[in-house]
Amino acid sequence: MELTFLKIWFLCVTSLLATSTRVNTQEMYIYATKTAYNMSLSQRERATIEDEGHILVPSFCRPIHVNAIFRHGTRDPGIDDIDSFYALNDTISGKIGNPSFSHLNSNWTPLWPRSSTDEKKLGPVGERENEDFGERFAKRYNSLLADAKIDEIVFYSSSKSRSYNSCKYFQIGYQNIHTGIDVINKTTIRDDLLRFFKNCKKYTRDVDKNKEAKKEYKAFLKGEEMVQVASNLSSTLQLADDLQLDVDSAIAAWMALAFEEAYTDGQSPWSGTFSLSELKIMEYYQDLKQWWKKSYAYPISYQQSCPLLVNTVKSMDKALKATVDNKSYTKALFQFGHSETVLSLVTLLGLYKDSFALKSSNYASQGVNRVFRTTQISPFATNVGMVLYKCDVHTQVSASDLAKKAPGVTWPDRFVSDMVQLLVKETPVSFPFTDNHLTSLAEIKQHYRHELVCDFDEICENAAVTPRNGLLTPLVCISFTIYLYLLHL
Repeated sequence: MELTFLKIWFLCVTSLLATSTRVNTQEMYIYATKTAYNMSLSQRERATIEDEGHILVPSFCRPIHVNAIFRHGTRDPGIDDIDSFYALNDTISGKIGNPSFSHLNSNWTPLWPRSSTDEKKLGPVGERENEDFGERFAKRYNSLLADAKIDEIVFYSSSKSRSYNSCKYFQIGYQNIHTGIDVINKTTIRDDLLRFFKNCKKYTRDVDKNKEAKKEYKAFLKGEEMVQVASNLSSTLQLADDLQLDVDSAIAAWMALAFEEAYTDGQSPWSGTFSLSELKIMEYYQDLKQWWKKSYAYPISYQQSCPLLVNTVKSMDKALKATVDNKSYTKALFQFGHSETVLSLVTLLGLYKDSFALKSSNYASQGVNRVFRTTQISPFATNVGMVLYKCDVHTQVSASDLAKKAPGVTWPDRFVSDMVQLLVKETPVSFPFTDNHLTSLAEIKQHYRHELVCDFDEICENAAVTPRNGLLTPLVCISFTIYLYLLHL
């Protein structure tokens, strides 16, 4: 009874807001995983990134290893999305009565050609995003990277062109700052680390092809909130002949808005067609899909990313040993993958976890105030990284350091020599077991000790057929030998 009342109240408010609070989406971008990176930044994130006078660690800590994993930058929409834009255009053209949106009657043409065969490629916005990353990382960790040799900076990418080209533009930005070495196209393809979800049979079986994993977001598609959004959009456009758009058409409009806002710097013809409350409903529909297929709903969705965590910790261990032995080592590892890559790892770390499951039925009662929001967590070019610092434990934090400390950053009362800073979207965040933004490497290893025991093939229940180096397993070799022996009896 209480839930029904909440839903009725929520839908009434939504309907009222639809006519009174149309938002300028240049000020509020809520497009879930289709949000361009710069449009997703909070005030704190923007301040951390843009103000080079801020410091993230005390001056007595020096970086000795940077490890960062990026989702590819803003890309073109897929073929299905492009086709839905043209279908929407065919539906509404010449039928919009609202003079504020009359330009959609004849002047709107989707930015991407119909039935494009070159789908999901990195777009110009994505190129700029990654070139900016390269410059910022080169500057922020200049003390570590300025004199780095070519074999001390490592780049991994998935085999997809949008990830590879994201890496390439990062390298261009990096080389704009550090011109002494040529890093462009010095990239190794590592699908085993960055597209692990395509090599995990248990994930494919239990999640990707499991109808239960799609149940909640499909139910939300048919629910009152989404139907109301479609109805409100029809009313906002004042469509002729009492034409009512369906939910699929509303989704197409929202997706067109998302991609066009990114590509036109917030000047999409669809800007202002959704209210703030409607944009949040559309985001929740996408978040349900991401939560159930890539995050907390099924443990295998995040357990399969353990090789990334293991590789990160091993890289830091090697860096520590090399600095003690005064030997060359990998000073920075930059990796470029996909939303599944980053979101799975963020989930494995226990970040952005609500106390409740995201469901089609609890948006109004719980979902509105959730922390799992992919607009913030998993926009295009989102990134998660760990930076290892060597700190002088005999030095106190100075007043000057405190004055320059970046907004929202918390340092521990006591430092050890080996400290790690976790970054999401280039901004310090705390691990779930601490409130500080610098944590000892030993604490990280202790907290994630179970995740660091990582046998990918066992976790994924992969059949012992062909390991990733392409060699036949001993089991297959033995079976083949027996077969040959029997053949000659």
